[in-house]
Amino acid sequence: MNTLTDLDIRAQVIEPALAGEYDTETVDAITDAILDAAPVDTWYLDELEYYTDTIGTEEFWAIVERVATERGAQ
Repeated sequence: MNTLTDLDIRAQVIEPALAGEYDTETVDAITDAILDAAPVDTWYLDELEYYTDTIGTEEFWAIVERVATERGAQ
């Protein structure tokens, strides 16, 4: 049974990857877009790493770039 939540993915995957580069509203939008592409039920914890087979690293960063550009974030 998958006990991961949206907050787990945000706190353990998205926020560390973004390293404080974006404001809260942009991180919210990025999180929503990532979880639209890879819903929380597709993520799993393997040892201490979170993974999804739904999107890869390149798609993750493409989503980040698209959302940040749409929002005009720097």
